[in-house]
Amino acid sequence: MEAIIAALYGAKDSVSKLPQHQIVHVIQYADMMQLESILQQAAQLLISAEGLTNDTLDALCQMAWPDCLLPLLPAFVRSADISAGMRRVLGSVL
Repeated sequence: MEAIIAALYGAKDSVSKLPQHQIVHVIQYADMMQLESILQQAAQLLISAEGLTNDTLDALCQMAWPDCLLPLLPAFVRSADISAGMRRVLGSVL
């Protein structure tokens, strides 16, 4: 939690040192607190990630997504453990 608080208050490079699932929490809190620069920085880290961990997928499933995370949706759908039928439906709109 200390690392998340440090990231929210702009400690230099603190967001980039967090594991993915904690970056999700930074996004959630930064969105609530309207900390736009931190929100964008954290969102970009997830969007540019090579893959999403299971902990990250779980954390993303448990939150309302701010608009800055919408570019992450295709990677989320590819990584998520969902049925092939649902994947086809979602793939048609992505």
